[in-house]
Amino acid sequence: MSTLMDNHSTLKLKLETGTNAKGDATCSTKSFGGINPGLTDDELLGIADGLAGLQSHALAEVDRVDTSVLSA
Repeated sequence: MSTLMDNHSTLKLKLETGTNAKGDATCSTKSFGGINPGLTDDELLGIADGLAGLQSHALAEVDRVDTSVLSA
């Protein structure tokens, strides 16, 4: 039987940083760890929008990564 021991979330912002020689978009990812896993997706999207406003590059994508450690 497994029990949930530890939860945490990471918010990842994918930012368009320019274009390569072929004209394809190049991106960089900024990660913010230690995010409360109890936040809703809408709340995290609001945070991401606020953080994106502080960046000099355009926001291309927002990812939420939830991690749980399971113990036997």
